[in-house]
Amino acid sequence: MSRIRLLLALTSTAFFACHHDAGGTALPWDDGSTEVVRRDASRTDTTPTVADPSCVPLTGACDQPVSSPCGDQAADLLLNSRGEVGDYICYPDARTWTVDDLRAHDGDIAQRNNRAVLVFDDAPGEPALVADVHVDANDVVLYGHSPSTAVIAGSLDIDGNNTLVRGLRIRGDVTIEKNDVTLANCVIEGNLVVNGNNARVLASDVLGRVTVSGHGTALHSLRVVGDVVASGKQLDCQDSFRAVDANGDASLSDAEVGGALACD
Repeated sequence: MSRIRLLLALTSTAFFACHHDAGGTALPWDDGSTEVVRRDASRTDTTPTVADPSCVPLTGACDQPVSSPCGDQAADLLLNSRGEVGDYICYPDARTWTVDDLRAHDGDIAQRNNRAVLVFDDAPGEPALVADVHVDANDVVLYGHSPSTAVIAGSLDIDGNNTLVRGLRIRGDVTIEKNDVTLANCVIEGNLVVNGNNARVLASDVLGRVTVSGHGTALHSLRVVGDVVASGKQLDCQDSFRAVDANGDASLSDAEVGGALACD
């Protein structure tokens, strides 16, 4: 299995398979848009209208308007099991962040471009990438449309600050070494290890164990199969639950979800 490092440059052409074709790929989100993401990962575009720019409806109308904490940035509002906004993701401003076409740049992400947005194509029936991924750069976004189609058949090691991982299935382990990392709407088939501070793992499934030594970790709307071992301070397990993969298919159904996950 190959290993990909996002350091000062990305030095493997193996990553090309997960990126759109060359020619100036657009950001995978609309600037300033807001989407409501439900616990089943279904999404509703709730971009505020010109008539009522303050309205971000939760149920298709403005009976439950909320304000986006991301201001004018594109955002996902993540609903918990009670239909309330439990957390959120702010996406980068398209005017200051770029999608680097790896094929056009010979697989390199230079130091001046370490705020890369890497888009994993939908590839039903096959992994988007067969490799371990190691992120050393800061402010990197790894974006998949859904963990059912955007798959890393390897492990993910995050050694850069302010990394955002969204909509991916990682078949190996995920290790967070640095600070202010966010994972959302992901499936981690292996173990999750959080050594950095202020990590947020949101609306995701972890089929292995969770080990937390970093401080200020938020595990919001998770379903966890393995044990949770935490030595870090200020751990928050809001709206998270224990689960069992009874049929061994690496996918959790509502029937496989049990009691609340307690944070000690």
